[in-house]
Amino acid sequence: MKCNRRCFVRRWLPAFLAWPLVWKLFGCSRSAASARTDEEWLSAVGRILFPGEPSIDRMHFARHFRRVIADKNYDSDIRLLLRRGLAAFKRFAGPQDFFHLSRQEQEKLFARFVDRSDLNAAWTGALMEVLWESVLLDPHYGVNDKMTGWKWIRHAYGKPRPDASADYAALLAKRSRSEVIRSPGQL
Repeated sequence: MKCNRRCFVRRWLPAFLAWPLVWKLFGCSRSAASARTDEEWLSAVGRILFPGEPSIDRMHFARHFRRVIADKNYDSDIRLLLRRGLAAFKRFAGPQDFFHLSRQEQEKLFARFVDRSDLNAAWTGALMEVLWESVLLDPHYGVNDKMTGWKWIRHAYGKPRPDASADYAALLAKRSRSEVIRSPGQL
C-alpha cells in the first residue's frame, strides 16, 4: 500500500501525540533523583551537615566540591570516594524523593545512609573536610563568599591576602618549576 505524506501524518500523528501519556502511565518518566543536579544534592547534604547560619550555600560548597573532584593534585582515593559516595547517596535517597521530605525526614534518611556502611561514613568524613575547606578558604579562591565563614568563626585573616599571582593553578605551576629531585647523597 502506497502512503503519501498526508496519509503518513494521519496515521502516525495520534501515536506521537499520545506517546507522553503512555510514557507517564507506564512510569517511564525520569525519576526525581535523576532530575536534580549534583549541585542541588550537595547543597541539600551540606545543609544537613552544616545547619543554620551562616548558610553553606554562601560558602559555595558545591563549587568547591566540583573543583576538588576535578583537581588531579588532590588525593585520587578521596576524589573517587567523594564521587562514588555522592552517587550512592543519590541512589539510596532517590526513591523516597529526598527533596520533598521535611528537613527532619531528610536528616533521618541521611543518618540511615551513613549508618549502613563504613564506606558511607568515610564519604561523610571526606565531605566534611571539603565543606570545612569551603568555610575556611580565602574568598579569592571562589568560596567563602564575602568572608562569611571567617566572620562566623571570628578569624583574623593574615595580610597580605592572595592576589591573582597566587591563584591555585599559578601556584601549582610555580611549584612544579621549583621542585628538584635529589639523590640521597645530595641532601
